[in-house]
Order: sequence, then structure tokens, then C-alpha cells
Amino acid sequence: MGPRSSHSSFHLRARRSREYHLPLVLSPLRVCLLPPASLLGVFLTSLLWSGIGASAAHAATLTIIKQTIPDGSEESFDFEGEGFGEESPLDSFSLSDGESRSDDDVDAEDSVSVSEDVPEGWDLDIDCEGSGEAEESGDGVSVSFGESDDSMTCTFTNTQAHGTLHLTKVALGG
Repeated sequence: MGPRSSHSSFHLRARRSREYHLPLVLSPLRVCLLPPASLLGVFLTSLLWSGIGASAAHAATLTIIKQTIPDGSEESFDFEGEGFGEESPLDSFSLSDGESRSDDDVDAEDSVSVSEDVPEGWDLDIDCEGSGEAEESGDGVSVSFGESDDSMTCTFTNTQAHGTLHLTKVALGG
């Protein structure tokens, strides 16, 4: 059965009395019938080619590394992230010495931050390197990326504080 006219769709009656309305795509060389399922693929492909809805086009990577002094401490350190997408591995997490955590789907147009809940008896130093900008603030860091494919690695180094002992000499009887 062929098209009745040059309308944008035509009517096809299949066995078992089902009716399908299939779009008709006209080109100078041929006429193609596209089943409804393939239309979704054509639509999604056109969105990706036009850049609409392609969140990966603006993705940057942030990696958090935990180091301790003394090396090899079994202490676990808790972190909180802000400004990340849903279900980001950097939303809320814990790391021990030598461990790291990354999110490779950070929106490069947004600023994100990660802070550590520093346990009593530990001092914190943060060092960030990469193609974004980092600003340390208190027990955390705010990171902004200029472009997609930027990456930043921030190392949170905790040093175990040493106690101090104050001695006072008191002379008795003389």
C-alpha cells in the first residue's frame, strides 16, 4: 500500500485489524517510512547534534584525595559537598588515608564546594591543582571551572596534633 498524497503521514492497516499511523519522510531521492520507535532515536540524535540537553558537554571533574600525617592512620574523615548534581559521589562521603573520591560529571558552569568535618586532635591543610579555580575557606574548598573537560584535584591533608606539656618548677624550702 502506498501513500495517498504528499501529507506528512499515511495510514497503514496491518493484519489483526491494528492501525498504525507512520510518519512519511520525503527526500528528493526516496520516500521512507519510519516506525514510531525509530522516531525517538531520530529525535534524540537531533537533540545531541544541536547541543540541546547534552549535559556531558559541560562536564568537569573534581577529585578529592585524603592524606594523613602520620601516614597510614586508620582515622576516617567525613566530607560534605554542595552544588553537585543528584546522586553525586561527592555529596556526602568518608575517606581514610590514601583514599580518593571523584565526580566526573560536575557542571562546569556551576561552583561547587567540599568541606571536611575535622576531628578533634587533627589540623587540616588543603592543596588544589588543576585547570579550575579553588578557594580555601575554613575546613573546605570552593571550586569553579571555566570550561568543560576542566579537572581539579584537591588533597586534604590532616596532621595529627601533638599535645603540649607545661612544666612549672617550684622550689620548696630554700
